[in-house]
Amino acid sequence: MWHFKNLIFMILIALFGGISGQTETFIKGMGNEKREFYKNLLMKLDAEETFESCLIYGDMRRNLHLEVFLKIIVEDMQKPMLLHSVAPSYEVVKRFNRNILTIALVVNVDTELAILAETLNLMLQKRVLLICGEEQAAREREAYLTRLFRLCETKKMLNVVMIFSDFSSTKTFHSYTIFPTFHSERKSYATADVVVFPRRMSDLHGYGIRTMPDQLFPYSYADNIDGRVKVAGLMPVILGTFAASINATLTYPMPVIVGETHQQAGFDEMIKRNELDIPAARMEIFDTFDEATQPYAIGDLCIITPTQRYHSFIKFSLIYMDPTYLMVELVCVMIIHTLLHFIRRLQFFRVGKVFHYNLLTSYTEPNYMSNHLAVVHTARLPRLISLRILTFLTLIWSLCILTQFTVNLNSFITKPVLVASPKTWQDFNENGYKILLSIPSYKYISTYCGELCEDMEDAVEYDTFEEMNFMEYSFAGR
Repeated sequence: MWHFKNLIFMILIALFGGISGQTETFIKGMGNEKREFYKNLLMKLDAEETFESCLIYGDMRRNLHLEVFLKIIVEDMQKPMLLHSVAPSYEVVKRFNRNILTIALVVNVDTELAILAETLNLMLQKRVLLICGEEQAAREREAYLTRLFRLCETKKMLNVVMIFSDFSSTKTFHSYTIFPTFHSERKSYATADVVVFPRRMSDLHGYGIRTMPDQLFPYSYADNIDGRVKVAGLMPVILGTFAASINATLTYPMPVIVGETHQQAGFDEMIKRNELDIPAARMEIFDTFDEATQPYAIGDLCIITPTQRYHSFIKFSLIYMDPTYLMVELVCVMIIHTLLHFIRRLQFFRVGKVFHYNLLTSYTEPNYMSNHLAVVHTARLPRLISLRILTFLTLIWSLCILTQFTVNLNSFITKPVLVASPKTWQDFNENGYKILLSIPSYKYISTYCGELCEDMEDAVEYDTFEEMNFMEYSFAGR
């Protein structure tokens, strides 16, 4: 009995010109050895990183290798498959939004590569296996590959492998990398332990990443700690985490001095001399928004939030000194204590014994709970369902009290920084927010907010960069 996916495969082939006799003749002419070669290639890709589905892009009638890949995926690997010529882009993203392998036939590089990038949309980082649909002479392939991979770079398709029609005989495939500089790669599939789609981030191991903080709090700032200059803030943390994740070392090519700012011209010269890997923001010295370094450009708008510790020691103590809380807890303890006292008295009454403790004694005698409300008389006293129920409820109540105390204590120890999210301009004043805005940025934003920005009563203008820098460091030290 045919597998359901095989039936779907036959229907699709019939709709697109069919596998007909041409493909069957091609597959027979190819031989089992070559077909197994393509099958092993797909199995290797699946072993490197499992792909849950496959997208076939291109006209199968123009390249029979595409049909061979399709037949292997459906019949041998039994993977879900989607033809781009049938499904629109939104359906591709909707159905194949996880681990997907794209096999695409490229004939017209400029046109079809743009369509493929638009189809993949948010899945550009997924693996793409390109099949060259044009016959290329050996001396022309290098220029063709450079042009192709440059287009892939502009389309943000960084995980691409290209094979030619003679791949089964040459066993050579091509890829590219952009770090530290753009260059194409030529690898042999016959090489032992070759990785078709390497993890590009692993290629950065051993490189030192150099950067310079932009000195704009809270993105970055410097301070003296134990006699050493420490750079802190959002961007240093992000870059430090990135460097640690790739086993790299984050260094600053220029000395960081607290309270001093390096001249912008020095950054430009370092970038030109290739001494700076991640440039800092340059917008501050321009009068427009037209120029900024890429790809880590930081604007000159800075919202400074106050540090508020809502769980201070005093507030932690006030939680348990609140009269309402103390009264509720005291009443609950007295009710439980009273019920246990009368349950114990009922047990003594049922066996004809006299219980010598009254209710007042049970509250004032320190050893009463341990001597008379424990289970020491279980063998001689009758068992009561009411005692079991009360014991169970007391246990639940105690767990709730302990859980609440644990949560409050944990919040007090960790001291989380909590700031209310502003929704209006008035919220900025009430919650202590400060906004540092450069003049070019202010002019740009004022074109959108109009009179609302012009009428801000608390706005303070700084004429010099030193005043602006002092304002930033005053917040950094708080």
